Amino acid sequence: PIWSTPYDYLCPVCRGFYHRDTLRSLVAADANGFFYFPVTTEQAPSYLYKISNPMSLSVVANKISQGTYRSSQELREDCELIVENALIFNMRGDLVYKSAK
Repeated sequence: PIWSTPYDYLCPVCRGFYHRDTLRSLVAADANGFFYFPVTTEQAPSYLYKISNPMSLSVVANKISQGTYRSSQELREDCELIVENALIFNMRGDLVYKSAK
């Protein structure tokens, strides 16, 4: 789905402020810290076999810092990818799965 906000039409600096505010809200909502750091093969050896495009909130933070996102839609797509990956990899009923829901 296309997701557009008035912030997409702001200058890159102003859009960056909006994206950082969004990230702060997402990090605060991730009470257990499941989604901030990338999943490592030490934590989950089979992760990269199941997940072809890993994403984490720390990667999102780096992309915001570097000004990579040209729109709120791009930010949203990466955030949705975090959730999608968690739902694919983790078992239904698992705490990470429930947190992603």
